[in-house]
Amino acid sequence: MFETGRAAEAHERNEEALVLAHETGMRFGGPFIFALKARMEDDPRERERCRAEAETFLDEGGVGHSPIGYHRIGIDDTLARGEWVRARAHAAALEAFTRDEPLPYVEFLIARGRVLAALGEQPADAAARAELARLKAEAVRLRWPIAWPGDASAVTRLS
Repeated sequence: MFETGRAAEAHERNEEALVLAHETGMRFGGPFIFALKARMEDDPRERERCRAEAETFLDEGGVGHSPIGYHRIGIDDTLARGEWVRARAHAAALEAFTRDEPLPYVEFLIARGRVLAALGEQPADAAARAELARLKAEAVRLRWPIAWPGDASAVTRLS
């Protein structure tokens, strides 16, 4: 919802999710919910508070999807804000989390985050541009409508 311009509705739904998570256990969905909250936050101090809260729950352990969701949203958030170093840190954290049991989906997210951070810093980097083209082609092959910052549509077109 947030990415499609329905920020108020997205914020409201996320707050509802936060209430439910407090009732059922924050380790299950808390990191993801706080990642979304940080993504929607304009105030840098509040955004940092949300990130810290999410990372506290991650440090406590929990369900395997929590770190994946948190860092996936974190990559997109930091890329959108031009925080290239932080985007790479999220990618590195994902890589570390899945090192013993790599997941193709997560490997794709890691590669995407790294190449977009590299291009954010060095837009003319030929190797990064080639890797971006490869990843976009893979997304089309998999019929995965993932957002690509800088595209007019913000989503890979499916053929």
